[in-house]
Amino acid sequence: APEWLIAWGVYAQVVNLSGLALSRLQRRFANTLSNRAWGRCFLAYAAADAATWAIAAWLFFAIDSPVHTLVLSAVLLGTVAGGQTAFLSSIPVMLVFNLGITLSVSARFLVAGEPIYLLMSGLSFLFGVSMLRLGFHFHRNLMSTWDLRYELQDSERALRESHDLLEERVTQRTNELRLANEDLGRSEALYRAVVEVQTELICRFLPGGRLSFVNDAFERFFGLPRGKAVGNDFLTNDRDLRVLDN
Repeated sequence: APEWLIAWGVYAQVVNLSGLALSRLQRRFANTLSNRAWGRCFLAYAAADAATWAIAAWLFFAIDSPVHTLVLSAVLLGTVAGGQTAFLSSIPVMLVFNLGITLSVSARFLVAGEPIYLLMSGLSFLFGVSMLRLGFHFHRNLMSTWDLRYELQDSERALRESHDLLEERVTQRTNELRLANEDLGRSEALYRAVVEVQTELICRFLPGGRLSFVNDAFERFFGLPRGKAVGNDFLTNDRDLRVLDN
């Protein structure tokens, strides 16, 4: 009846628009609901969409025209194949959509009772089962790909954090070394300034008696050129001090 056709067309459009709206809402407000809540929303949409085509299997079935019925079944089962790819990320949603249409088509052929329709009923059911098997396979591959992608993102994030931390520590250590060198330079300059202005003789020597440092007063006292005393033997006795060149 035309009234049923109009009602079905309106219902199909409402479901289609609802699916588009749900997709846009999910992209825009993904963080406002949990994954489970969004899963329930898409499950309800898949059930409504499957009902649209399940009703079509009964509403447009022409028992006196096998060709027409074959074309109708091809369209409906093609809808199963095409729509299932959109629901690969969720097994429950995929099951609801696939079985909702496939079982309805198979049941309608089965009710017709004629041998050709019984055969088409069985083939429709087998087609739905085959599509589910493919769907499960692609679902596993899709989940593996997503898991690998998330692992790579986590690895990149950890590597980036480690790199930033290492750079921060290197910068901190470099600053510490620079400050330490500056302090050491100031201390050395202060030490040399104090030692060089002394009028007393100041020297350092190794256990074997070899001089390692003398101040200017030491060199002036012994009449040595600047820097000549370092490296010579420093010998002592009870009465005098001598510097002997090697």
